[in-house]
Amino acid sequence: RAEVVGLSVSPKDDYLLSASCDGTCRLWDVRSDACSGFLRLPNKDSRPLIAFDDTGIVFAVATANHTGNGAVIKLFAAADHDRGPFQTIKVPDEKASLATSIKFSSNGKYLLLSGGSNACFLIDSFDSCVVCEYRLPANSSSIITDVTLSPDCKYVI
Repeated sequence: RAEVVGLSVSPKDDYLLSASCDGTCRLWDVRSDACSGFLRLPNKDSRPLIAFDDTGIVFAVATANHTGNGAVIKLFAAADHDRGPFQTIKVPDEKASLATSIKFSSNGKYLLLSGGSNACFLIDSFDSCVVCEYRLPANSSSIITDVTLSPDCKYVI
């Protein structure tokens, strides 16, 4: 048992998803004391990022790539998470491995990977590709802490 570093609540039912520093994610039914699902991630030294989509049908788990070059996002069907991910998305930019947040857009088509660096990534969750990358100027000492998409998915804020 390690420190919990992320929680995501399903908007569909009484489930929570937790992420721990030991590279595990657990699915919890809040009506029970016991864990109802368990995922051991390949990179146990990575700090997982987690998010449910707005329907509660899909959740994402992002980790730094075990090679240290970029991030890997795995998409799971909440009802069949024990079958493994149905989609894997690789974000090869080294800044992606520093991300501290992952979010789905309201329509589920996009993922935002951000925080921890001067870059954030808009990812097409259907086509598994980076659609756009936003970066602060290279001479800036600032880092992006959080981003979101407008409800109509037209603007990154």
